[in-house]
Order: sequence, then structure tokens, then C-alpha cells
Amino acid sequence: MATTTNIKSESKNTLPDSAFLKDFIKDDDRAEVVARGDVNGDGYEDAIVRYFYCAGASCTVDLSLVFNLNNKSTEILMNSSFEPAYRASSAIKSNVTNITIKDGIISLTGTALECPDSICDEAHRKIVRTVTYKYDGRSIVQIGVNPPLETMKIVKGTYLFNDVVNGTGATGILISPNEYKVTIKNDTGVGAIGININFPKVGSANIYANGVSSGDKVNIVFDSGDVNGSMDDSYKKYKKGDVLFTIKPASASSNDILIDWKKMTHVDYHGETTIFSKVNN
Repeated sequence: MATTTNIKSESKNTLPDSAFLKDFIKDDDRAEVVARGDVNGDGYEDAIVRYFYCAGASCTVDLSLVFNLNNKSTEILMNSSFEPAYRASSAIKSNVTNITIKDGIISLTGTALECPDSICDEAHRKIVRTVTYKYDGRSIVQIGVNPPLETMKIVKGTYLFNDVVNGTGATGILISPNEYKVTIKNDTGVGAIGININFPKVGSANIYANGVSSGDKVNIVFDSGDVNGSMDDSYKKYKKGDVLFTIKPASASSNDILIDWKKMTHVDYHGETTIFSKVNN
């Protein structure tokens, strides 16, 4: 079922809603034109279409950019979307109340926008934000968000992780817990942070890495090996610039941080997600 929304045209080079909706109408799906404007600078008015569809018990409200091809036909921009800032198919969906196209800039205004899973609690879901996009000739690119996302900080201090291995080793000897220590020298949000990582298997040897803020995460990037030469060969495989793992806050009210292993997949680790607990400042 198509819905006509009477979006005001700003150009004589335009097409009726039905032309933009023709590829969305099938079965019980619904679609509507929610914004009009020239996105690619060719002088013809393009459109944003909001469409509703369900697959089994899961339903999605999504957005697509549809181009006006010289007032003769239309074409959907494929393999590009307004996600992740716009949440279309997750359990928490964005509620967009206003969509505009002006001077080639697409603006979405509503709640649960730019709300990543790690911090998308009830308070963050209620914040009204405007997210802006442009078409770069190939895809939709996010260029801004207002007000900016206030991510939870990873606070400087020492965090401790005890890797407890259940059961016994091949020799029948109980496997001892391994202790990993991460020291963050500065709060995030002030540029690169210094970090030392202690690995029990190589005694007191450290590797050195930089923590680089990236959205609501910090990427731990390998810099160099132990200056005393005591690093064993297993850690010499890392190259400067390798992302070893990422860390992010476990929750807004906790000093704990979660780890997500990347290049570093050492044999002592058993699991997908681990919490480092803060032990001192």
C-alpha cells in the first residue's frame, strides 16, 4: 500500500510519489515518500522513501534514497543505508519525526538516533538528535550529529583481568589463573593514551601500545616490544599499527571495561568478552 504524504516540491524537475514508490510495493509492505530534494546535484528532485516490511515476527521500518533519472525513471540507491546512526532492524528502533533534504544535505531528526548498543539505555533513547548525511557519488555518508554523542569515558587507572581456566591441563595439573594488567595513563577524549600490557607467560615483559579513541571504544594499537628484550617470539608477530583489541565501558555506572580481541588472539584467552576490573587510580 503506497501512502501519499504531499511533501512540498522545490523543483519543477520532479516526479509524482508513485514513480518513487513503484519498486517498494509488494504483498502487504507499505511505503511513503517522506522527503524531496536534489541530492546528487543534477537538477532533478530525488526522494527519501520510508518503507515497512515484515519477515516472520520481525518487522523493519527502513529508509532508502531514490534518484530521479532525468524525470524519466527512478533508481533506488542499493547497498547503502542510513545505519548505524539510524536503527532500522534492531530491537530498539529509531523514531524519526522529521526528514529533510536541503542543499544536498539529508537530515534525520528524532529519538534513538546515533545510539549505539553499548550506551543505548532508556535515557539515551529519549534524546532528540539530528543526524546529517550527504551522497558522495557512491553511497550515503554520515557527516554530523547534533547534539554530539556523549560517550562514556574509560577512566585512567589500572585494570585487572584474571583468566581462570576451568579444569586441568593435559598433564592433570590444575591450570593456574593468568593475570593480565592494563594501565591507562590518561582519560579518553584527550587524544592518544599510553598503555602497558603485562603478560604472565613471558614474566615481566611488556608490550607497548597506544590507545586511540574511536567512537565509544578505544582501539589498542601495537607500538613496540619489551625494551629489555625479554619478550618471547609469540609476541614478535605484531607489527606497529596492528589493532590488538578494543576496550569500552561495561556500563555507565561501572569502572569496569569490556575487551574485544582483534589481532591479539593469545592461547590463554577463553571467551568472547571479558571484563577488566579497576584496581587503582
